[in-house]
Amino acid sequence: MIGSFLLGGFRVRSTRTDLLIRFLQTRMRANRKIAIGFVNHHFVTSCQDLGCGLSNKESYLLVNDGIGMQIAAFLRFGRGFRENMNGTDFVPRFLERLRGTASVYLIGSTPEVVAAAAARIANNPGCRVAGYCDGFSVWEREDEVLKEIAAASPDILLVGLGNPLQEQWVLQHWDRLDAKLIFGVGALFDWMTGKRRRAPALIRRLRLEWVYRVAIEPKRLLRRYTVGVIHFFSLVFVAPSPVQPREWTGS
Repeated sequence: MIGSFLLGGFRVRSTRTDLLIRFLQTRMRANRKIAIGFVNHHFVTSCQDLGCGLSNKESYLLVNDGIGMQIAAFLRFGRGFRENMNGTDFVPRFLERLRGTASVYLIGSTPEVVAAAAARIANNPGCRVAGYCDGFSVWEREDEVLKEIAAASPDILLVGLGNPLQEQWVLQHWDRLDAKLIFGVGALFDWMTGKRRRAPALIRRLRLEWVYRVAIEPKRLLRRYTVGVIHFFSLVFVAPSPVQPREWTGS
């Protein structure tokens, strides 16, 4: 049985990597369009204005990312998520386990980084890169990029513009995005190409990668993990009364 939790105004699914991969593979084969968002505490605080749009769209699936979401679920419901669905780990794993060949289009980061990420993805036997655009040029030639995506009709669209811009962009252009799977991937291309350093494996297993990240980038992240965390938990506890997790079969 797979459930979901209402946290900070967002319905977040509780699932496992293997189940989600199979579910998304099934959606791809059926040509049923779906977007996937990885919800951490920053997502909750920064995407509040998009809550209705994300919650009311049945084809926008939200899954949990990070220790903050796990703690919030325990405090609010007395039980946690089945697994941490960190997008930085999940998306590459999903691409590695593709059945057959799938086309991928990338949006985000700098011109150099997104090109390097595209080259790395192209090395995957199951992936064919249909195109890419950096996260700065996309705003200058937005209509052109949308036409490129429509022409390429990729199986998978990776949108790495950060929260809440990537979610807002996907919702705004939903009807023009001709892709089967749309992932909001944040800084995935930076992690994938080594522009940003992941925490050592032991720290990740202990769910303390956020401490490592703050130590590496204090100016950018200290406020997010102090004031932002307080804001997050205030949203969690001022939300409507807790509802029991709903069953989700992945259909």
